[in-house]
Amino acid sequence: MTYEFITKNGMPMIQISAINNTGIAEGYCSTRNGGNSKGEWGSLNCSIYKLLDIENSRKDFKLFCSAINVDPNKVITNRLIAGTNIVRTVTEADLIDIYNEPIAPRADGLITQSKEITLYMYSADCAIIQLVDTKTESIGMLHAGWKGTLNGIISNTVNAMHDTFDADPSNLIAVICPSIGKCCFEVGSDVAVQFKNAGLGNFISNEYEKPHIDLFGANKEMLIRAGLKEQNISVIDLCTFCHSDLLHSYRRGPIKDGKHLNGMNGMFLRLI
Repeated sequence: MTYEFITKNGMPMIQISAINNTGIAEGYCSTRNGGNSKGEWGSLNCSIYKLLDIENSRKDFKLFCSAINVDPNKVITNRLIAGTNIVRTVTEADLIDIYNEPIAPRADGLITQSKEITLYMYSADCAIIQLVDTKTESIGMLHAGWKGTLNGIISNTVNAMHDTFDADPSNLIAVICPSIGKCCFEVGSDVAVQFKNAGLGNFISNEYEKPHIDLFGANKEMLIRAGLKEQNISVIDLCTFCHSDLLHSYRRGPIKDGKHLNGMNGMFLRLI
């Protein structure tokens, strides 16, 4: 089983069973239920930086941390640079005021062997991928939107775990968390060409009026190219756009003055 819907300490969530079953790590994904946020961001919004109902969203973040028995002061997140291939190794020495975005690590991938911290990333349509190596007891998490997928964030994170912790890619357990599905990920011809040029043409669907990308499939292929075994890769194939009652979506969210007013889904990963 890759995942299951559970209620933990009163909070509905997605338990990432493929991670938890390793016996050395725990992974969870928030839903948009069980929090304080209102309206388009309700009721649980795990955005800690986006200035939309920021007071309630930070309360939601703390609520979720409490539900999974995580100290929010021992959580490390990244200052997202969507589309980069930068990976940072983090430890408890990197703990900062998590609500202070300018000083958060600038990276799209984080790796650690520390049991004193929890890795956290958020998204609304892009994929978050969690990695666990049971032999070296190391973990990693990365943001793989389409730009990051094409720019090498997956191979860079896998290589960083190998170079830093001696984690063999063939031993890694990977879970691709909820993201926008092929059904809803419409792209322009320029993006489709980039996927084709990267050897990912098989993940371009032409059954719609415009090209659609299978981001789940493309990210799985990139994990295999990075050295992971296919049987060690799981996919939580919940489309963020389709599941409006369950997950936040960037593309589905309202737009005002050219700004997307969507909430965020939070992904948590820690060693135990």
